[in-house]
Amino acid sequence: GDVERYCSREKEALLECEPGESWLVHNWTIHCSGTNPTEGSRRGLSVNYIDSRTRVLDPKPPRAGDLGKPGQTFEVLF
Repeated sequence: GDVERYCSREKEALLECEPGESWLVHNWTIHCSGTNPTEGSRRGLSVNYIDSRTRVLDPKPPRAGDLGKPGQTFEVLF
């Protein structure tokens, strides 16, 4: 697949989860999973830390999408 373009096989690690387990990895970690062979759903969660001084670029990049207006800040949760 495409993973080989970015990561050599020598650096590859197989992480297997039992039902109910999860993994926490750095957001820049290249990762993938196979097809879910069960009737149950699989969930994914992505959390990113963004410094409160971060602003939406002005002008926004061409493919940035509809979210955010140039100069807008991000909500501070705590």
